[in-house]
Amino acid sequence: MLKMFWIIVLMIAVLWIPNARYAVRQYMADRNKLIFTVYMVLLIVLGYLVVSLTTHILEFAQASQEIIDAP
Repeated sequence: MLKMFWIIVLMIAVLWIPNARYAVRQYMADRNKLIFTVYMVLLIVLGYLVVSLTTHILEFAQASQEIIDAP
């Protein structure tokens, strides 16, 4: 959660710079680039969720196995 806070703060700080605002506006004006960027962000988020879920399932399976193997 703290990471998201700093990411949002960084994004706001960047958008305060007039040249950065102009660059973002120009980038968003090209629909193909914008659609590609949105899809890539969604794909990266989906990949992160899959890796996170897999990690939690493997940790759960390992803890379960340790409980089963306990004397």
